Amino acid sequence: MMVTRFNDCRAQHLRLDGPLDLEGLQSKLGEILRTKNVFWAIKVSGSFSYLKCRAVRKQEVDRPLIEVTREQAIIEWTETVEGTCVGFYSPQFIGHQLTVPGWHLHFISAEHTAGGHCLGLSVADGGSIDVSIMDLHDVVQEFPRTTEFEQADFVSGAAEAEAQLKEAEG
Repeated sequence: MMVTRFNDCRAQHLRLDGPLDLEGLQSKLGEILRTKNVFWAIKVSGSFSYLKCRAVRKQEVDRPLIEVTREQAIIEWTETVEGTCVGFYSPQFIGHQLTVPGWHLHFISAEHTAGGHCLGLSVADGGSIDVSIMDLHDVVQEFPRTTEFEQADFVSGAAEAEAQLKEAEG
């Protein structure tokens, strides 16, 4: 889990005009980052002409991410939906073991009734979105205090973990 207290006073603000899709948004954001060697928090608000999200169903027992994402619900909005995407950029050098490198966004509708992990989005020609982005130079990492974690072998399974994360992230 990644959390931060988003500070609008510290954030850089910009408006991006459509047409724009998720890859285009990520590309434009990459152009404005001063550095890709720190974490960044992002908030994107506006009208999306298309949105595709996944929502992992409630789990009764802790299971690997790859298993639960194979059973995920996919939600698509093909008509305009208002809402906000929030998320993070994680540096590539951090690797797949601690977080998802690159951009990771989650959507919540303006009514707070639907949302999920953002798999795709579009902003129509003539539309625009408001973007706020804030650098995060301080990071605190907490590890579980369990026997399972302390005895786990994260090194020998690194390649498999990376492949599973790519599948889970879509």
